[in-house]
Amino acid sequence: MNSSPLRFVVGTLAFLAPSLGCMPDDLPAFFVVEPLSFRLTTRPEMGADAGIPSSVTPLGTHDIWLRLDAFTSNFGIATVSLGGAKEIGTYSVRGSTLELTFDAESSLPASSTAGCVTSRIDYASMAFRVTDFREDGSVLHLEGSARGTVTHVVGDTATSVPFEGSTSGDRDDAAPALVISSASDVHPLSPLRVVVDEPIGAASLDLVDATTSAVLEPGAFVAVPNDALAVEFVRSNTGALPYGASLRVQPATGEALDADGNAATPVSFTVVSAPTAITGTTFEGSNVEYFGSAARIDDMPYPTWPAIEGTGALAFSPGSVATFRLTSTTETELVVRVRYGSSSGFELESPIHLRFFDATSRALVVLPPPDALTWTTGGGAGLEATQVVTLTTPLPAFARGTTFSIAISGPEETFCGSLPAPPAHLLVEEIGLE
Repeated sequence: MNSSPLRFVVGTLAFLAPSLGCMPDDLPAFFVVEPLSFRLTTRPEMGADAGIPSSVTPLGTHDIWLRLDAFTSNFGIATVSLGGAKEIGTYSVRGSTLELTFDAESSLPASSTAGCVTSRIDYASMAFRVTDFREDGSVLHLEGSARGTVTHVVGDTATSVPFEGSTSGDRDDAAPALVISSASDVHPLSPLRVVVDEPIGAASLDLVDATTSAVLEPGAFVAVPNDALAVEFVRSNTGALPYGASLRVQPATGEALDADGNAATPVSFTVVSAPTAITGTTFEGSNVEYFGSAARIDDMPYPTWPAIEGTGALAFSPGSVATFRLTSTTETELVVRVRYGSSSGFELESPIHLRFFDATSRALVVLPPPDALTWTTGGGAGLEATQVVTLTTPLPAFARGTTFSIAISGPEETFCGSLPAPPAHLLVEEIGLE
């Protein structure tokens, strides 16, 4: 992203005189002779009769980065990135317009997913008019249109329609910026993703203590393969993040540069504080402090299930997780009592997931239960819990005689359409040590 103005070869294009504010006989014709970068804003639009809801998430405004590299005076390669995706297209200059197209097999996607609904928009081409340039050949602004396809999937039904929208952008003189998937309240075991708003030349990024600037994990975030320049990084280290820490993701010294040598701007985030440790050897939902997306219940909400045991339980929907801290003295095993329910009418098997970790030493052990559990519906519309199962799992060595954490995850997926569903509910009746 060179801050110096782009230089163009001079020719004769008299019809551009109004844009220049002058009427000489010889005017600057434009074609790329050195790399040029733009920040674009695009807004896809569809007709009211397209058959796709106007509220579809990807139909918002998109911030897109565009770089042009010349092969000849009026033809070259266009690198475009959006939200962690990077695609290569070709561009050509014809008169006062610049046209960009992608290969038929690849286009620039933007998408969103919520339950059984998936929406995707694919940019296929863009056309720009140069509306702001000077007599010295400096191009400052592009204005034009974008075309592509919107695909909206609900269950097993998909609808695809073309779109056309507006796009415009200014010269890009800013350094690339790192953006993390969550800036606050990050769980110690969260899968983290960092994207860059333009491609950079780095294979990895470091995880740093934002308070002391000490490097906790060199090369913690590894670039997702996407040609020579990267726009997406994922955390590869399997250790737990420290509770309550303020952390920063940044390039190593001299790395994470864009094509013009600018270093990427770091991004910071914070980790949640630790819940209070359970000091007893048993758990009931009324006397435990935990955090997560599981919901505490005191009465059974499903009329076909037997009453809950004890004073409370935790109810997990698909994707829910709960984290506890327990203190072990002489105990060597974790005991968890669970029950399942499903509304699918199918008999299915799936394990719950137990992850032991220590956010101080950053140790992590992933232990599935010893057996897959089977849950079965009664074949009717109501839910029926047919099993209450006690799981006994040995404590990992680092958890014995100390305070440690455990994350419990319930059902992970929701199937759509005519496919069978996983269990609708997981109840944790009790958790303890023995």
